Formats: sequence, structure tokens, C-alpha cells
Amino acid sequence: MDTPPKNRHDLLFQATLSRQRRAQSVLRAHLEPWIADLLDESPPTPLDGSFVDDRLRASQSDKLLQVTLRKGRKPAFVYALLERKSHPDPGTALQIHKYKARIWERYAQGKAERLRALPPILPLVFYHGRRKWTAPRSPAEMVAAEDERLRELEPSFGYYLRDLGALPPERLAADREARAGLPALRYSHHGDKGVEEKPGCCRTSWGRCGRGRSSRGRWCCILSTSGTCGLRRCGRWRSACSRAREAR
Repeated sequence: MDTPPKNRHDLLFQATLSRQRRAQSVLRAHLEPWIADLLDESPPTPLDGSFVDDRLRASQSDKLLQVTLRKGRKPAFVYALLERKSHPDPGTALQIHKYKARIWERYAQGKAERLRALPPILPLVFYHGRRKWTAPRSPAEMVAAEDERLRELEPSFGYYLRDLGALPPERLAADREARAGLPALRYSHHGDKGVEEKPGCCRTSWGRCGRGRSSRGRWCCILSTSGTCGLRRCGRWRSACSRAREAR
């Protein structure tokens, strides 16, 4: 069972990646092209659970997705981590190193045959703070060693960074609902800066809700309760929220 979301940003992040269609759209938009080429066309499978340290749950959200490699049809994982801080965290690389170990341990379950053939894990960090990301990209970069040979002994597990604030809205995702959800995260640290863009992207999603389908009603409710969505100001979201609550 998924860990219950702790705040509105976590709720929105989970909603964006917990449906296969939306998750596939996000991965296609944000994975490196050469990695995307290694994956087959089947949509990712969102998996339950969180691997974030308890003390960091107030500032991080995560979602594990299982994907399939084209060659050999073998499994792999995409580990999506949302950094909710308004500034870069210099410990992110070390944290991801721990989270990957936890994912592999859960996958292997102590079985020797699995421990000898662990699936790749592709860490994808989403950042939406105001400051430019300057944190180390791997644990090896964090080690102070004058002799390069000592540094080479350290793990070089890196991660891919996607700075939501540096991307135009049309590049966030092809899926309309995913493209509406990510900007709400993008502007959460910017107050009213960019408010002229928020109603437009949210109205796109509003056009897909309120037609009697509970999943669309829930999505509208998530957007409106994020606290950063311009739809909240239009006065029409309350009825959608009421329908979403009744459908739960």
C-alpha cells in the first residue's frame, strides 16, 4: 500500500505518476533520449511504497515505476524523486544511493539469483526551487580525496535532474493532465510569479473534468487544492471537489 501523501505537493506528484498514461507521458518528456530508446512501448507500472527517509518526508516525494527493456524484455526501474525544497540539497546524491539500495533489497528479497542480476534503476530528480541546482550529481563527487584513485573506489551512481522552472510548459509532458499537474509544482515556490500562465494550463484540465467521471473529478480536485493552481480562483472548482469527494 502507498504511503499516504503528507501534503498537497506530494498528493499532486503522486497523482501525476500513479496512472500509467500520465506516467508514460512524463517519462517520455524527461528521460534522456538514449534511455527512452532502450525501453519498449509498454506503459510503466507504478509500484506501491516510498523509500524516502522519515526525516525527509516533509521535503521529498517519490514514486517507483517499473519499465521493460527492449532487449531481452527484462525489467528495470525508474525512480522519480521530487525535491520540494526551494534550494538545492547537497545530500541528494547520497540519499538516492540509499534509496536505490532499498529498492534492490525489496526486489531481491534475499534470493541469490536475484542478487546476481539486479535490474537497472534510473533515478530521475524533479526540482522546482528558485535557485539553480548546484548539488553534486553522485556520491563520488562528495568525497574529498586528493588522490584520484581513492575517488574511483567510491560509488559513482548518478541521477538525472529535471529543473521544472527552467522548462517551458509545453515541454513538461504531452499528456494534457500531466502537463496541467507539473506546472502547479513548478510555481509553488514562486508566489504569484507566473500566475498568468497557471490559469491557462489548468483550464486545459478543467475542460476534461466535470462530465460525470470520478477520475476526472478527482484530478480537478487535486489541481484546485494544490494551492498554486489558477483554477482555484475561477470559483467553479468547488462543485468538482464535492463530486470528487462523493466518488471516493
